[in-house]
Amino acid sequence: MVQFEGFFNGKWGEPIPGESNSSPVFAGVETHSFKWGEADFGTYPNELSFVINPFSTQLNRRFKVGDLTYFNGTVRTGTEVESVPLDIELELYDPTRRTESFEFDFDIVTTPNTGTPEENADSVFPVSRISDGSFRYQGEDYTIRLLGFSQDNGQTITEEFRVLEDARTTAGLYARIERDRGIGTNRRDTLRGTNRDERLDGRGGNDNLIARGGNDILIGGGGRDRLNGGGGNDDLNGGAGNDTLIGGGGADAFIYDTGRNFRRRDIGTDRIVDFVPDDDIIVLSRTTFSRIESLAGSILQEFEVVDSINAARNSNAFIVYNQSNGNLYYNQNGSNNGFGSGGLFARLQGSPTLEATDFFIDN
Repeated sequence: MVQFEGFFNGKWGEPIPGESNSSPVFAGVETHSFKWGEADFGTYPNELSFVINPFSTQLNRRFKVGDLTYFNGTVRTGTEVESVPLDIELELYDPTRRTESFEFDFDIVTTPNTGTPEENADSVFPVSRISDGSFRYQGEDYTIRLLGFSQDNGQTITEEFRVLEDARTTAGLYARIERDRGIGTNRRDTLRGTNRDERLDGRGGNDNLIARGGNDILIGGGGRDRLNGGGGNDDLNGGAGNDTLIGGGGADAFIYDTGRNFRRRDIGTDRIVDFVPDDDIIVLSRTTFSRIESLAGSILQEFEVVDSINAARNSNAFIVYNQSNGNLYYNQNGSNNGFGSGGLFARLQGSPTLEATDFFIDN
């Protein structure tokens, strides 16, 4: 199996002070440590630092790119900045040499220090959706994907760093390298994998994605697609359209993440053919299923099993499963009648018995 080695280097760019900051003070542009705000006597300014982490990884495995540390200093009002970019450069040196550039933007929200410690806490938000990098090695295509910042070893992605005055927090930036076995077109494509770890991306059209062995990533894109993971622990994301998802052998993940709030036309209604409780998992993005309050892991009290469509419409839970027919709903408006802007997004063939632990909340 191919082993990839390299490192990411991060430098902070020129900040945007914002209209409300009349006298911005900052330092550290083009370095790994960015400081901003004029500190009061005896205190320190705000600071964001990025420390690289050399990596050695295999295909489809999450690995840590580096550590981001945010220190919330006590500074004078009007001397802050509103946002700052982090420019990240990948240096891949084995088994091939490749340089790729990425950029994160961070929004900075400060509070007047006039309330309780919790009210005085400031926040930093990583707001960019990063484009992927790509390279070729021995005639095959690979994708480098930055997954985002995490404070639990890459299991969930952190959307906000909220820190009390004169305190700090640290999060790792995680990435993954995938082999592109096939990239589809806007037409009807059939993409076939091998017994290795690979990525099949149908893009547009009504596609047929067939993996074999290996831990694969299958992405349907637009259209009515059929995804078959074959053997191995696979990730299946049908995308838009009414898709058929077959995990096959192994512990598979059926992923629902559109990058924005839930819309039926972005997801459609998928048919999950062979979901195996306790082995397989349904992954729900908090960005898409925004009413879910659980930050990580299973949805616990936000999930309910019912036995009729009427019970589903009036459930208190945000994720509702009709055991009588295998229908899975996003109940966006909770106990109010109907599903609000949510609705049916999957049908589980054979109506397997589901529990809250069969779900995982991401992002």
